[in-house]
Amino acid sequence: MLGSGSIIMLHELKAKGKSIRAIAKETGL
Repeated sequence: MLGSGSIIMLHELKAKGKSIRAIAKETGL
């Protein structure tokens, strides 16, 4: 499970226009 910090980071990246696929690649999901 992702920690709250990781979830916040993902939301920030998404807000910056990153795709879910790019986020998943960077976080190794």
